[in-house]
Amino acid sequence: RFSTHNGDVTLVIPEKTNATVSVATFNGEFDSSFPVSVTSTSKHRFSFTLGSGSARLDVETFNGDIRLRRPGERRDKDHDRDHDRED
Repeated sequence: RFSTHNGDVTLVIPEKTNATVSVATFNGEFDSSFPVSVTSTSKHRFSFTLGSGSARLDVETFNGDIRLRRPGERRDKDHDRDHDRED
């Protein structure tokens, strides 16, 4: 489980991951480098399956974005730079 109250969560996940992913972000956005088919359980919560879905991954943030990336993928430098200025 990955959780934060006030901050972004970026997870780097291997290509052939088998997991059921549950996402909750109350004031933020979700972005994935993986093609996902979302099953919504409410306005701010949803889930999707990668591969066989055999593992469970919960990601939650109250005020921040959630990003899923592939290994070796470049970071979004403009996004990171904008957030650095706000701190």
